[in-house]
Amino acid sequence: MGEVTFSIDENEELLKTVWPYLVKLRAGFVCQVCSYKPKAGLQDILAHHIVPVQLGGKYTLKNGKCLCDKHHSEAHRILLPAVKTSGHTEAIGKLRKQAV
Repeated sequence: MGEVTFSIDENEELLKTVWPYLVKLRAGFVCQVCSYKPKAGLQDILAHHIVPVQLGGKYTLKNGKCLCDKHHSEAHRILLPAVKTSGHTEAIGKLRKQAV
C-alpha cells in the first residue's frame, strides 16, 4: 500500500480538524512512546506536533506523533526549556530532525 497524500492547504480549518485524526490513524491509535491504546474513545490519545506550529511546524504527517496524555505533557515540558536554554534556532533544528 502506497503513502496517502492529500492537499487541503487552502482550507486551514479543515486541515486542523483532519490532521489529528490522520496522525492517530497512521499510528494505529497507539502512543508511539509507550504503546498505550485507549480501551474506549480516543480522548486520551493525542496528535502532537514535533515542531510546534508556533515555531514554524506544519500540519504534515511527518511532523506528527501520536502520544498518550502523559507523554504529550512530557513532550511539552521538555520542549519549552530546550527552546529557552539552547536558543530558538538550535532547538528548532533538533526538533526538525525528529520530524524526518
